[in-house]
Amino acid sequence: MKITIAMDSFKGSMTSLEAGSAVKNGILNACNGRSDKASELYAESNPDITVFPVADGGEGTLDALTYGKESVCHTLSVAGPLGEPVNASYIIVDGDTAIIEMAEAAGLALVPDNLRNPLHTTTYGVGELILDALNLGCRKFIIGIGGSATNDCGIGMLQALGFDILNNDLKNVEYGANGLKDVRYISSKNVQDKLFNCEFMIACDVDNPLIGDKGCSRIFSPQKGAKPYMVEEMDKWMEQFADVVEEFIKNDVTTLSYQDKYPDDLSKFIERNNRLTPGTGAAGGMGYAFLMFLGGKLLSGAEIVITQIGLEEQIKTSDLVIVGEGKIDIQSTMGKIPFAIAKLARKYDKKVIAITGMLDNEEAVKSSGVFDEIYIIDRGDMSLEEAMKNENAIDNLRKTAGSILR
Repeated sequence: MKITIAMDSFKGSMTSLEAGSAVKNGILNACNGRSDKASELYAESNPDITVFPVADGGEGTLDALTYGKESVCHTLSVAGPLGEPVNASYIIVDGDTAIIEMAEAAGLALVPDNLRNPLHTTTYGVGELILDALNLGCRKFIIGIGGSATNDCGIGMLQALGFDILNNDLKNVEYGANGLKDVRYISSKNVQDKLFNCEFMIACDVDNPLIGDKGCSRIFSPQKGAKPYMVEEMDKWMEQFADVVEEFIKNDVTTLSYQDKYPDDLSKFIERNNRLTPGTGAAGGMGYAFLMFLGGKLLSGAEIVITQIGLEEQIKTSDLVIVGEGKIDIQSTMGKIPFAIAKLARKYDKKVIAITGMLDNEEAVKSSGVFDEIYIIDRGDMSLEEAMKNENAIDNLRKTAGSILR
């Protein structure tokens, strides 16, 4: 019997790896105890069990992507969201893949409340991180774009990478969303050719377009300090910017990374990838910048983790898949990692068991049809507060996993 365990973290209680290890130990204890059910299911006392730490773009994602791999952390001084220097870090995995969190260089947490204003905050430092990794030999990039302080359509990042984002006087526009209103021309002549040979996977867990009622200016910029009048102006400027970008693509395709995909008809690219594409409004338009300028793939955090850790290949040859998280509810069926893994297991007709601390909307969750069985951690006579303590949570999860086989 081959078992794959891929538990998400139980927030406030256990990391993903702690949860997965607890489940594994519980199963092994049951097998070694030779309960009737365990004896029936497993012909040996030590079944083949593999634990994968997983996450869906939030807590634990970096641990999941680097687990069992050679990784090196790099820290450098870059332009922060206000243009002032900040120290930002990123990870290089296996020598050629850079894992970057946008928030390291352009995060909202880096801006004091009284200085939050997306007209002026910039993504320039994100471009500096990419450029540093590029010059160290990286050709694959996994970039999380959550938690941004910006709404500049990524023009700061693009400028740092060598793109000229020019006004009528053929000078680079200023930092921040303010610069968008002046963009008239774009040139890639100063961009390193090797940038266009890179693969960009963008962890993007919102499906907002760049502009319109659900665009980034109207939906996200107020929490970054935008006043009502700014919202309308920025949405208008972004539409103007998109006009310039699409014209640029039609006339400057010789250096763009997606030229091989649409060598004869760039209009097809514009039809499929444009200002209304879901996800382009992520992080104040960073999704748009990655899609249009760098051929980036806008993916959910869960998709990226599953792909990068080779989970599908593991599931193909498994007999049982065990997933879980602290709370399973109707939100879990909307792209969160346990559900995504369960759907993948279903693709190969594998049995899926879920273990959770809490189960809400039980009928709706079960009606999704992706879980064969769902178990709630037995905390005995403990209060919820006691049960959430790390040592108790691990022990209760271990016992619950073991009880599945009794």
